[in-house]
Amino acid sequence: MDITGRVANFIVSLGYDEMPDEVISKAKLAMLDCTGVTLAGSTDQASKITGGLVKLFLGQPMATVIGQGFRASIPDAAFVNGTTAHVLDYDDGATLSIPLHPSAPVLPAVMSLGESRKESGKRMIESYVTGYEVEAKLAEAMTTGHYEKGWHTTGTLGTLGAAAAACKILSLGVEETRTALGIAASMVGGLRENFGTMTKPLHAGNAARNGTVAALLAERGYTASRKILDGESGFLGVYGPNGFRIRHEYIETLGRPFSIISPGLSLKPYPSCRATHSSIDGIIRLLKQNPLSPGEVETIECGISPLSDSVLIYSDPHTGNEGKFSLEYCVTRAFWEKEVNLGDFTDEKVTDPDTQKFMKKVKRYPLSEEERPHHHRSAKIKIIAKNGSSYFCSIDEPKGSPTDPMSDEEVRRKFMDCSRMHLPKKEANSVLEMIEKLEFVKDVSELMRLLI
Repeated sequence: MDITGRVANFIVSLGYDEMPDEVISKAKLAMLDCTGVTLAGSTDQASKITGGLVKLFLGQPMATVIGQGFRASIPDAAFVNGTTAHVLDYDDGATLSIPLHPSAPVLPAVMSLGESRKESGKRMIESYVTGYEVEAKLAEAMTTGHYEKGWHTTGTLGTLGAAAAACKILSLGVEETRTALGIAASMVGGLRENFGTMTKPLHAGNAARNGTVAALLAERGYTASRKILDGESGFLGVYGPNGFRIRHEYIETLGRPFSIISPGLSLKPYPSCRATHSSIDGIIRLLKQNPLSPGEVETIECGISPLSDSVLIYSDPHTGNEGKFSLEYCVTRAFWEKEVNLGDFTDEKVTDPDTQKFMKKVKRYPLSEEERPHHHRSAKIKIIAKNGSSYFCSIDEPKGSPTDPMSDEEVRRKFMDCSRMHLPKKEANSVLEMIEKLEFVKDVSELMRLLI
């Protein structure tokens, strides 16, 4: 069977009852985490601009725009919520050989369609897992070359993940699903050059909207290629780094195992690019063992992978958004505060003269392949004091990864912290409890009413 057919058949045939309990638990944890960071991101300037534009041309109000007090058309709600989910760079990642934020494009599509059709919590979980699995397996099949070429995978592969989830929640058949994938593949986009700007999270919003629209068009009889994932002119051939030479084995193993379990979900304890997290962890670990003041430091050396180096494009940041993609700034924040929080990424904090001065002490260098056993996620940190002393540690995987996961309680605390500016504590607890027991929710519009 062709690749598109295999993917479409998987989307249509996967059922809630076939999902292991561990998959369902992880899915609910990811959905809780993504909902929380979407609430927190709803006051960000980029979210307000995006929401304001949608509100200006408001269509039929069928789905909730989270945290902004209004409802919009299904595609528009998916668009704003997808942008908002990714705007703080606090949303989850998939522990793959290629960087990917799986939930930000997929969950908004599921929520918008699920709310408008009053679907059950089980259907939400089923559709979310389907979208996550499709985009993750396609990401692995593509290899890191797709990302290294400059594509932002959350925008490209996320569009197909959102389309897969939307097809599932709409109960489309195999032929309609093939068509939806064909439509979605012609709507992908997102360039890494826009990292550190408002347009980076827009990639996730576009993916959520475009995947949703693709499925809705297919449902209404639109036409597209039946084999969009196949051949030199198909999605994998065009967007792959070496033409149509992909790792087919990942397509063969859709759901065996589910990617959310193996290699696993990665949640973020810090609201910055994941490529900064191992270095942040290293600084915090060293300072717990060796208390030092900023004045005692001569240099901080950070060894990171070449891929991480290419992502962290701001050595001299001057905005909060740029700070999220600056190793130098994130290491500085971690050194001064022994933590990195939501409030750390403002223009004022990034441009503070003392911060700018300390950032110049942070030096980065590329790790060789032998020095980074876990692809792009490893880091080696060395603090050199003015008195000649030095302190060293190596981080193979950052906190929140499957080998060092955030506990369920840590994720709950993160959710409550993210929601505190938007929801009274009682309502936040209601949202938390509803998502943790999502399989028992009969109509998800009850949940979405709490999030408006």
